[in-house]
Amino acid sequence: MGKIETEVDIQKDLTIMTFHGEITAEEIRNKIHEYFQGKVTRKRLWNFQQASPAHMTASEIKEIVKLSQQYSQQMAGGRIAFVFPSRLAYGIGTMFNIALGFDMNRKDYMSFHSCPR
Repeated sequence: MGKIETEVDIQKDLTIMTFHGEITAEEIRNKIHEYFQGKVTRKRLWNFQQASPAHMTASEIKEIVKLSQQYSQQMAGGRIAFVFPSRLAYGIGTMFNIALGFDMNRKDYMSFHSCPR
């Protein structure tokens, strides 16, 4: 079981979610529900540098995609960045975003292998 820390900076209209350890699909689904029930910021950073989503199955990723699609109206007009610790996790994240229908050339969505500290 992993740990998820959430930091919200209202001045910057930014939410940073930092994931630690072996993150499960259920934990991610719960965090998505929790996030969209509260204050939704225009900028979101999902930092997986200290986590490993690599053990998730394709069907679990599809479930997360379906849930994310339910909140697509609330995500409109915002920007999101995903940061992954490895090429494998980055690949899983890229599959997730392709399944969501994100155009990989869009500037409102970015995915990274690492993040400067």
